[in-house]
Amino acid sequence: MHPREYLRIFRLRWLVVVAVVVVAAGAGWVTAPGGPKPVVFQATAVVVVDQSAGIGGVTLAPISPELVGLSLRGGEVPQRVAGVLGGSPQALAGAIGARADGRGGTVAITANQPDGEAAVTLARTFATELIAWDHDRNVGRVEEALGRRQAQAAEVSAELADVEARLATTADRTEVASLNESRLRLQSQVETVQGEIGSLQDYLDTPDRSRVVLAAEPYPQRAGGDEFAPPRSRPARAALAGLVGLLVGGALAIFLHRTDLHLQSRPEAERAFDLPVVAEIPPASVEDLREWRVATYSRPRSRLAEAYRSLRTAVALMPLVSASGSRNGSGPQERERGGERSGASGAVVPGSARKGTVVVVTSAGPAEGKTTTVANLAASWAEAGSIRVLVVSADTRKPTIHHFLGVGNDGPGLSDAVREDADPAALLRLVRPTAIPGVYLLTTGTLLENPAAIVEGVGRVVVAASHLAEIVLVDTPPVLVTNDALELTRSADAVVVMARVGQTTRDAGARAAELLRRVGSPLVGTCLIGSPALGSGYGAYGYREDGYYDEVQVARGNGVAAGPAGSAGGRRRRHTRAPS
Repeated sequence: MHPREYLRIFRLRWLVVVAVVVVAAGAGWVTAPGGPKPVVFQATAVVVVDQSAGIGGVTLAPISPELVGLSLRGGEVPQRVAGVLGGSPQALAGAIGARADGRGGTVAITANQPDGEAAVTLARTFATELIAWDHDRNVGRVEEALGRRQAQAAEVSAELADVEARLATTADRTEVASLNESRLRLQSQVETVQGEIGSLQDYLDTPDRSRVVLAAEPYPQRAGGDEFAPPRSRPARAALAGLVGLLVGGALAIFLHRTDLHLQSRPEAERAFDLPVVAEIPPASVEDLREWRVATYSRPRSRLAEAYRSLRTAVALMPLVSASGSRNGSGPQERERGGERSGASGAVVPGSARKGTVVVVTSAGPAEGKTTTVANLAASWAEAGSIRVLVVSADTRKPTIHHFLGVGNDGPGLSDAVREDADPAALLRLVRPTAIPGVYLLTTGTLLENPAAIVEGVGRVVVAASHLAEIVLVDTPPVLVTNDALELTRSADAVVVMARVGQTTRDAGARAAELLRRVGSPLVGTCLIGSPALGSGYGAYGYREDGYYDEVQVARGNGVAAGPAGSAGGRRRRHTRAPS
């Protein structure tokens, strides 16, 4: 993706990024211990491990330095130390480290404690108990062998004594020679057994065959040593956690954007509808929507009003898009000036008797800005003063346009005109003036149980209404909800498709555009409501809520400063004719 696309995503999802950063920074602040790293003392004792394979004719079970190091982490050695010092064997084992040297046959035991004396005691105790454990694991085998050797020595000594007694009593030279050989053999056996007994007894009497060659001495150290550790101060840890949160929040924003099926920008809308976005409308205020205000009339200098004027210009001048996706080269009002009008099928009909331009405003789904746009378009066209604008409330299921125009929905209207097959003269009696000068309304009329039954007749009424005003704006239901809008577009000169950021989905936009093309609708393009691209651009250029400029002073001949056109004291009074 282009870097600008990432910036746009972050601007759309800035709340997600900010929320993650705030949560991460808060967690860093809360979890920070504060203050400098505590000082700990380190003490090391080095033990030379006895690696004898056998002694006194007994095979021992030697252990490598590596296995000795592992034995310090669990098993009998920590339990021995706990018996001496007290405490948990697991906690004591966790406070020491072991490093084995296989070549030298040594094990270095390092203890870390907040007190130097405690570190020395812990290291020395582990070294002592390691030596005792290494000695004791072969004691049983040596003691058993010692008992056997002592019994053997007693037996051989008894035989030797018997041979010596026989030598003292015999005079036979042959027997004496044999007995001397036996005596020498038994004496040799006795010496051998006595030597083994001595070695075994020496092993039992020397428990420190593994020995400490380096006594422990305490050395002060910072907790954690040289390893990386998060900062302990709250501001530093909060800043670091906030930076991590920024990265996580950015990744989350990109993920949410990629998985979101709703339209978020102009390029996405153009790709979904395969239509140009002819206007981008900023979000309306909650107060305007709640009080049914028409911003173009109530706040004519606001950026919202200017956006709707841009849409009006686009509808009047932009060429239409045919069903094949190509443009026919002229807008609806330009074609009318040339004496040619587009018919129901989109073909040009020379010499048509219709006078007004019929503009149908529709959308893929509900609540996408159709009615608000119709009301503001009507006000923007009526601003000229000489143009009569007729609004047709063709949303027979959920009519709301009358709220914006300040007209009640009681009495006869569109449905009654359809049943009576009204001509322009009869239709004129049903048209009502509105609170906006130059704008008239044909209300929905009597609500029907089955509005679909009058759809074809509504098209004929719209054609008749074009004889009563220069601009006819038709407020319709959504394309994907009912079939009414598709039928009405056959009677239109221009069709505007509405889409709302964060609500209209890509699939819905594509299906709506496809349906409109199938019936040959004269499409102008898409109007995007709630576009984030307009959040700051208009304000930077000068379109703020209080006018085109913050303060406009125009030098007059008499030196009096005049406000911008449309201000409270300087709005030009409009003189409009009623439909005739």
